[in-house]
Amino acid sequence: MRRDKSRYALAREPYKRLHPQAKMHHMHPTSRGGPDTEHNLFPWNERAHAAWHLLFCIMTVREVAPVLPDVHMLIFQTDKEELVREWALPYRYHGKKSEQKDMATPQKTEKLQEAWLACFGSTDLRPALRLVRYMTLYMVLGRHADHTPAVYEDHALTTMLIGVGADSDRAWAFRQCFGRTPTRITLRSVKKIIRRVRTHARAIPIR
Repeated sequence: MRRDKSRYALAREPYKRLHPQAKMHHMHPTSRGGPDTEHNLFPWNERAHAAWHLLFCIMTVREVAPVLPDVHMLIFQTDKEELVREWALPYRYHGKKSEQKDMATPQKTEKLQEAWLACFGSTDLRPALRLVRYMTLYMVLGRHADHTPAVYEDHALTTMLIGVGADSDRAWAFRQCFGRTPTRITLRSVKKIIRRVRTHARAIPIR
């Protein structure tokens, strides 16, 4: 399928105004059918973005989230000098032949540990879990996930949440971020969790 560059530019524009130097990370890769929409883009620094793809290749955020603890254990609690990124192997046939070959190629354990640090700002697991939760906030709110007071206005927030349930990735992201479905949580609770997620994200070198 041919990519619509104008649609990508339109989705990217509000993020580039806020973060001119940011690299746009597709949380569901376009090579696997992910859309060029604001709810699929996460503005990130280039070093962390590259480290993410070294660690997780073409995996989606939705696929990475449940395996983060296992990946952390495999990378930091091993005596092996090299590791095959076995957590990414189930998705290798979704990629190009060059990507399939890369995913099956063993990597230096030290290199993977350095990538984890570059990606999450710490060798601990907790910041990684928090960053993925921050990504889900972008999946839910798009350009409004940060740098705007609109999310604290009931009418504006209600408008932003329209359509979440009809998008499987966004519905998943809402449950991950807020612990419930949009119909089973109050706006007051949503605002409280947004503040908490943003506060945690400030400790991570995102941009």
